[in-house]
Amino acid sequence: MSETLFTARIRATLGEVDGLMAAWEELEPAPLAVSAIEVAEDDWRVEALYRVSPDKDVLAQSLKRPVDVSGLQDQNWVKKSLDGLRPVRAGRFVIHGSHDKDQIPPNLWRLEIEASLAFGTGHHGTTRGCLLAIDALLKQRRFRRPLDVGCGSGVLGLAVIRARHIRVRATDIDGVAAAVTNANAKANGLGRWMRAVRADGLAHQSIRAHRPYDLILANILARPLIRLSGDIERAGRKGTVVVLAGLLSTQARAVFGAYHAKGHRLLRRLVLGEWTILILERR
Repeated sequence: MSETLFTARIRATLGEVDGLMAAWEELEPAPLAVSAIEVAEDDWRVEALYRVSPDKDVLAQSLKRPVDVSGLQDQNWVKKSLDGLRPVRAGRFVIHGSHDKDQIPPNLWRLEIEASLAFGTGHHGTTRGCLLAIDALLKQRRFRRPLDVGCGSGVLGLAVIRARHIRVRATDIDGVAAAVTNANAKANGLGRWMRAVRADGLAHQSIRAHRPYDLILANILARPLIRLSGDIERAGRKGTVVVLAGLLSTQARAVFGAYHAKGHRLLRRLVLGEWTILILERR
């Protein structure tokens, strides 16, 4: 798939990153994703991805700092960025491309995920952290009704299916991501167990119809996680496990506070670099 995308960038200190990411997520038109990359000590680059070139003057006025905008034209930008990357091992899971499938030991849970325009290939710290959390949880509990919120390429939900062969429902606000998730499920021989739909959070009739879920996975961003805390609480029941990711460690307290107020307790916290994964349980 080929598509022209655009990246807008600003520079910030570590102390500014949290607020800037939250502010950028709220701007219109909404970016596809917002991320932060450490360039040097206390020197960060905050980036947002767009399908249509944003007005950098409007962005600069909103964010109160200079903005650089550049295009990623006529190329599959994810595939280009992942060329040459090796398979990712996370516990008993391994995520790999088709060119590496013959190198993967047969005793591991394998998922073949090709580069695409959807997020979630296993190479990002938050995705790997979620896979580690899922691996640990599957050793301790039996889940029957999982939900993957903001599924991206479907890696997390497909990991649960690969390990347990149970039906997983998934949502993403991006219709491309939902389609990619279903395609990845089919490519891995797991299509019968995966159903991904386009939805803003949990706002889809088929998602509401299958409540309560006993495992909810949400690897998105801090602000949407906080906004969805009530919906996720209503989608579960007592004992439901919730895995939250996509948040910087500086954002973890605010995200946990929102879920604690909705009746969740902390089971475990994973920290991978600047990223935190929260594993919670509904009381």
